Amino acid sequence: MKNGTLYSKRVKKHFARLLKPPPAPPADPLDALAASILGREAGYPAGKRCLDRLLETFVNYNEARVCSPEDLAGMLGNRLPHAGQRCAELRQALNDVFERENRMSLDRLKSMKIKEARQFLATIDGVDEYTVASVILRSLGGHAIPVDDAAWALLRERDLVDPDATRGEIQGFLERAISASDAQAFCHTLEHAAHADHKAAAAPAARRRGRSEKVRSAAAITSRTAAGPGRTRQAATKSKAPPENRKAADGTQPAEAKARNRRSRGSS
Repeated sequence: MKNGTLYSKRVKKHFARLLKPPPAPPADPLDALAASILGREAGYPAGKRCLDRLLETFVNYNEARVCSPEDLAGMLGNRLPHAGQRCAELRQALNDVFERENRMSLDRLKSMKIKEARQFLATIDGVDEYTVASVILRSLGGHAIPVDDAAWALLRERDLVDPDATRGEIQGFLERAISASDAQAFCHTLEHAAHADHKAAAAPAARRRGRSEKVRSAAAITSRTAAGPGRTRQAATKSKAPPENRKAADGTQPAEAKARNRRSRGSS
């Protein structure tokens, strides 16, 4: 990445205080892969919650891999942005893993060197740089810094990376700037900051939508109240009158009604 030395100093200064993640055992490689695919935009914790929801419905991954992406996305509702696309990629990855391993497991990665595991993960259908780094960090204990969409946006907004750098370039830069011993804490701090910013930015828009709906609802109630029951009955009565007896807007009657009135007066 261009100007790596300059951005490295900025990143270390910006994230001088790292949040220590809660202690947790390494994630199962297949679980980490699935949760990372689902959480590319919403973050790994959100992806893990969505994965848990899917696995509550299915007996195992075999059932999930034969389910349509539309059905998978339907089970998640509005919990994820781009849920349909993420579920399609998840299904691709699960089927590719099954074809390679003849079972739903990535335990073989644990016996590989980190470089070999990276290469293997990168060739799985539906897997991108974020998912590769996430599995390496969370399951295999390797030196990796996964950068989801919210983290990517935060790094650009705060001028901590080259704005034209790709996700892969940014992750590589961060792995060089942040030591292996600090990788877990840095990733936790970055995710926390990025998604806190994302929620703060989304809150005013949600409040504005809520106020607009309340205003529209109040206006509709006021309009119905102003009409009143008497006016409503009067309008209904007018609408029931035969067309030939209705007066025009200027108070005149249609020609047929006028002729009928003249014949009535003549006969009397």
